[in-house]
Amino acid sequence: MEWIKVEDRLPEMGVNVLAMEKNHTEIGVYALCEMRDDNNELCTPWCNCYGDVNGDAEFDDEYVVTHWMPLPEPPK
Repeated sequence: MEWIKVEDRLPEMGVNVLAMEKNHTEIGVYALCEMRDDNNELCTPWCNCYGDVNGDAEFDDEYVVTHWMPLPEPPK
């Protein structure tokens, strides 16, 4: 798998992916989420899943993802 620039293509909404965040040097599990902001405007921020592939994610408007790739298939 190769890294995909967010400028080229975004993942499907709510699908967890491996992502590189601009302000950090770590790779993490992120999802592009559909939310309402404080003004009830629809927005699509990146949410950090902290490695919990099937769990909750944390939103922070400081997350600036630059590259992503699909998660590999889990082991059998």
